[in-house]
Amino acid sequence: MSFVDRDQHDHLLYDLRSSDDEVRRLAVERLTTLPPNEAIPALVAQLADPSWRVRKAAIERLSETPETSAAIPALVEALADGENPGRRNAALETLTRCGSSALPVLFDACRGPDVDVRKQAVDALAGIGDPAAVPRLLEVLSDPDPNVRGAGAEALGCVGNEDCHSILLRLVSADPEILVRLSALRALDRLEAQVDTAELRCALDESLLCAAAYAVLGHNDEPGSVQVLLKGLESGGRSTREAALQALVRICARPGSENEARATEVKQAIGPEGEAFAFTTAQVREGDLPVRLAAVQILGLLGHAEAVVPMLDAACDEALSEVVLAALESMGQAVVPPIEIGFDDLLPEERRMACRALGAAPGEPARGVLLRALADTEHQVRADAARALGRHGMLEPIAELVALLGAAAREGGEWGNEELAASTAALRAIGSNDPAPVVEALEECLPEEGKVFRLAATEVIGAVGDSRQLELLTRLAADPEPPVRRAAVEGIASVSTTPPLETLRLALADEDVGVRIGAARALTVSADPEVMADLAHLTEDLDQRAQAAAFRALGRWASRHGMEQARPQILELVSAAIRRGGTPAMAGLEVLDRLGGGSAATLATAALGADDAELVMAAIGCVGRHAETLALAELLPLLTHDHWAVRAQVVDVLAERRSHTAVPAILRRLESETDEFVRSAIFNALDALE
Repeated sequence: MSFVDRDQHDHLLYDLRSSDDEVRRLAVERLTTLPPNEAIPALVAQLADPSWRVRKAAIERLSETPETSAAIPALVEALADGENPGRRNAALETLTRCGSSALPVLFDACRGPDVDVRKQAVDALAGIGDPAAVPRLLEVLSDPDPNVRGAGAEALGCVGNEDCHSILLRLVSADPEILVRLSALRALDRLEAQVDTAELRCALDESLLCAAAYAVLGHNDEPGSVQVLLKGLESGGRSTREAALQALVRICARPGSENEARATEVKQAIGPEGEAFAFTTAQVREGDLPVRLAAVQILGLLGHAEAVVPMLDAACDEALSEVVLAALESMGQAVVPPIEIGFDDLLPEERRMACRALGAAPGEPARGVLLRALADTEHQVRADAARALGRHGMLEPIAELVALLGAAAREGGEWGNEELAASTAALRAIGSNDPAPVVEALEECLPEEGKVFRLAATEVIGAVGDSRQLELLTRLAADPEPPVRRAAVEGIASVSTTPPLETLRLALADEDVGVRIGAARALTVSADPEVMADLAHLTEDLDQRAQAAAFRALGRWASRHGMEQARPQILELVSAAIRRGGTPAMAGLEVLDRLGGGSAATLATAALGADDAELVMAAIGCVGRHAETLALAELLPLLTHDHWAVRAQVVDVLAERRSHTAVPAILRRLESETDEFVRSAIFNALDALE
């Protein structure tokens, strides 16, 4: 490391005494330019700075400096600064970041005369988290100060093991201080200790410890623990009841037949008329997030209809919605009656959640509510009802969904588009099982509806239809609106492997480029050799987008149908596209990559000298995958390309292909390469080629 000269040194020390917080912070950032024997003490001193930003900078620099271990004794000494809590906390954070190197000094500090230092040292050991601290922490449990003993118990919860369980449990029953007993219980909970109910009886009878004891019981497999927690759920303060609730969830969620039996025990014990159920239901709305999550899971397990409406309310919270909906789904048919009775009284967001829940509840009653919801005053409720009916997959709501589709298409706008998407998705889902009724309902409305409806209907027909819809799609291919024509052309390819070529040829000459592109894609499903000539003609289109679509279609067509005899002509067309450059050239390289082989790689080399870096990279990829090993020499000149991404890709390709002959050229490039990303790629490549 090069250090500053005397003038810079003095200026830096002057800045550390500035009244401006930002000047001092920047000076701290520069302290590592001093020799370590000066920098480290100065950084430790700045931990006492009145500005938290300066202290934070000092912590960061100390944490990153290899010589910081020399400062550990001074950092421990700073823990005794009761007059400056900022300095003390900064020293504690720095010691924690020092890791295991700080253990010996912290071990000694745990035995020091200053009670505050002892506690802070224990807190640092907890933050470091090294199991090597366990023996010293066990000694700390005998400290005369309860705060130190409590900190030691909490620390064992972070770094301890199963051997600590019995010692912590003795603290719970024998220590005279509530604080220490509470810390020991928290440690047992964190260590997920298996503790019998009898061993926790002294804590369960103590109001200040009861909640922590319930948390420990949540890890218990003892049969009687469920009854203890159920009693705790029915009485006591709010915190203890919340702890009992969360512990019950933990027990019920564990896998295994024994815990399934305990889940059944919970379900049988909590009836909808009892205090435990009332408390759990209230927590769905009122508790903190962890408690609300636990309440939702218990209510889902219970399956009582009385919980459905409160759970719908909770589902409106984005943080809970997925958990609540999963719980409602697990309840099955039980969710339907309360929603059916009270649907109109629910708030709009609750009605949305109700629709989602009903989507997983099979049966006519659920569908009846969802059909009512299709006429709701709220757009989003109607959309969710449509999606839910799609999940049901039944034929009954087809007419209503088509009507919603028509209304949404006429309305437009943000909400209309959402309903349009929802009804379209629902009709697709229903039509995937039985397309004929869906197609018939859509076809009946086509003459009266506008272009938005016709487009959506055409997309649905193309997605769910079969060869019986070929005639309808052929008619729609002559629609006055280009998007409808394109959807119809693509739909033709979906419903038939032998599409009417004449219809598709007309589409290839359509005035709209999107329709021509759709026709090119549609032609790839046909095995007719005449498709070659049709797509070849499109490669001369005036629009480069259509040209590119034609090239890609040629590649898919040849690969799909094994048209090896067409390969020479395709390669000739691609060669011409590469010479032209632009979008068609990129598509041509994709075709070469799809077709593969040495001849494709040879043609791809023509693009290595292109001005467009993306085109060059596509060519490199094709050559790298398909060229013979000796032909990879064509890539070596690109090691000096202007674009860093090109250079990096060449290096990667040469390494992947194990091109050992390229090592001298790569080494020469390393001498002049300045881009760090490329240098990293070179080092990785050289390692791979050793």
